[in-house]
Amino acid sequence: MRTFKTNLLGLALAGLILGACSQTATYETADLMNEQAAAEKGGFKLDPFGMGGENTKAYVECEDRTAADCITEDPLTWYKKSASGDYTSNQGSANVEIYNTPTHIVYSITSSTGSDLRRVTFNGTNIYSNNTPSAEPLVYSIPLGVFGEDWTACQEVNATIEIRRVNSSGTGTGQYMKIETSYDLVPVCVVEEEECEISLTKVFKEVDGEGYHVYEFTLVSDTDIPNGENWEIQLTTPQILGYKSFDGKIYTGFGEEKENVLRWDGVITKCIPITFKIGFLPNCDDIDQENKKNPNAMLVTVFNVKGKGNQLGGPISIKCNN
Repeated sequence: MRTFKTNLLGLALAGLILGACSQTATYETADLMNEQAAAEKGGFKLDPFGMGGENTKAYVECEDRTAADCITEDPLTWYKKSASGDYTSNQGSANVEIYNTPTHIVYSITSSTGSDLRRVTFNGTNIYSNNTPSAEPLVYSIPLGVFGEDWTACQEVNATIEIRRVNSSGTGTGQYMKIETSYDLVPVCVVEEEECEISLTKVFKEVDGEGYHVYEFTLVSDTDIPNGENWEIQLTTPQILGYKSFDGKIYTGFGEEKENVLRWDGVITKCIPITFKIGFLPNCDDIDQENKKNPNAMLVTVFNVKGKGNQLGGPISIKCNN
């Protein structure tokens, strides 16, 4: 475990943690509202500013955590820890719930009476000070930065929170409490990138009623191939009279009669199979050098993947009935 230090998080966080910042009640509203909107899409409500509440997990001490103890953008994965304090003379109490998201550490403060938060000080800096009690919970959010760059797992964040029932600097009996908090940050879940090898399988499906020989090609790419300015898939089809798409994709023909080369433009996602189903009408009327019709028609000789080369593994030809 290592204690949270401000030089790891930059000037903005330094001011908040050390109490040097004069900003009052900064809630990072835009970020928190985005998190709330995302959470409510999932069918549950969050505390004000979209943070935590009953949907968070129970806190796990750093030394007891496993690899499964990590968080995502989903509030259901966040871990909540509580700290509390009492006013003297049995005049009530206050509670602080602490949890971290992938981008913030959050303090949610409530009082037992629901009307005692008139002045709240965080590490020496007022985050609320008003003669009218704060709405509860009073949520205070501090940006952490980027996980792995600005903060790490089990980094310890300490805070001193002082609460007064009156808007004054007094610490008199029944009017003041101090709550010391400590929270070891829970890491963001790291998703291992899937690895795969490039592959192409080809399967003959049928000859349809119009004489088209239908083949299905299934490609798995080892990298993402975005849709750029030119084709992503190119087939060389030297001896066909025509082609048909059986997969809903649009192919563009080039060459003589626009049938010698077929191209497809689109996005190919790493490790996700993508299927191309095309019918080819053989040209069995080609004449060879001896002025005889070729006994075979070469339907496909190259299945070229952008940046990967020919993946066909051998030409596709059919025997002509000449």
